[in-house]
Amino acid sequence: MGIGDFKDKLAGMAGSQAGGFGIGSVFQALRGIEFPIDKASLLQKLKGREKVEWAKDQMVDLKPHIESIPQDTFTSPTEVAQKVGERVHEEVKG
Repeated sequence: MGIGDFKDKLAGMAGSQAGGFGIGSVFQALRGIEFPIDKASLLQKLKGREKVEWAKDQMVDLKPHIESIPQDTFTSPTEVAQKVGERVHEEVKG
């Protein structure tokens, strides 16, 4: 399943959530990256676009969150976005 499929799922979310904030911003950063991909290659391809706006005026750096994921290969953008989302939510709850 590609990013387009997940954008359709996100379309039901309110306003900027569909593309500008949260998981939507992670999908934007992952746009154009082919999966499956190993962690090192993903981090390399994300250079220059690893900072995303998670919430209004709240930037999140994807790199440490991706580095903290124990697996070495990702099969889809959804898998990356979900795992990054879990880590960001844990950090916020902290």
